[in-house]
Amino acid sequence: MDDGSMDGGLQFARSICDSRVRVYSDGRNLKVTARRNEIVQLARGTYFAWLDADDMMHPERLRKQVEFLESNPSVDVVSTGMFILDRSGRVVAKRLVWAGTRPTCKASESPFVQGTAMGRTEWFRQNPQDPGLERVADMELWLRTAPYTRFAKLDHLLTFYTEFESFSPQKYRLGHRCTRQVLRRHGPRVAGKWNAHKEILKSYLKPLVFGLAYYCGLHRQLLRRRSLPVMPDERMAAEAILEKIRQQDLPLKREHAITPGPA
Repeated sequence: MDDGSMDGGLQFARSICDSRVRVYSDGRNLKVTARRNEIVQLARGTYFAWLDADDMMHPERLRKQVEFLESNPSVDVVSTGMFILDRSGRVVAKRLVWAGTRPTCKASESPFVQGTAMGRTEWFRQNPQDPGLERVADMELWLRTAPYTRFAKLDHLLTFYTEFESFSPQKYRLGHRCTRQVLRRHGPRVAGKWNAHKEILKSYLKPLVFGLAYYCGLHRQLLRRRSLPVMPDERMAAEAILEKIRQQDLPLKREHAITPGPA
């Protein structure tokens, strides 16, 4: 799904010669949440999984999640853990799924990161994301649907996510502004008024701390506190998988074969 990109990505996507790949583009820039809802409506399969342009997934991700959903027909959405990559594409940390499987008001205790989630396509159609939110639309979705949705998790690390170099104070402030909207809307019901107000207060303080750390060159240290360290053997195994992904041959139309631009 193209959202009015101008970096060569659309041309590269169209050059892939594989009947399973469908490319959609209308030349407009509608922002990510509107496009996510559009993708769900276009989906043909029984199950639906997200993958944003700057993420990668383990070759076993889809198989493991589909097998779980097939074996657990009462589950609507299942999540996994993920590896964190630095700018050079090296594995530097990991983030596991929180111990619970119910959404909370604490971002650090969210049972899902959107890029790891898979669910039944019909569930996503019946529960679209809020297009009025520029950020944290996934958090709003989990909190809104919690009363009638069954969530589950896999402890496997099946997604590779680039986090450190995508950080900016502007995006971080916007994210917390949207978070406050979500907390005011759903927080009291999910966690009670007192806990919701505490999280709202934190959402004012965190951008100040992270903004100061960013301009002092210390924001990576704070971001790393959100994740867990990886052991040397774990890192080697993960980077071997990454190398396999990067060396995957794509069937390209000869007349269109080009090198993609930056994500």
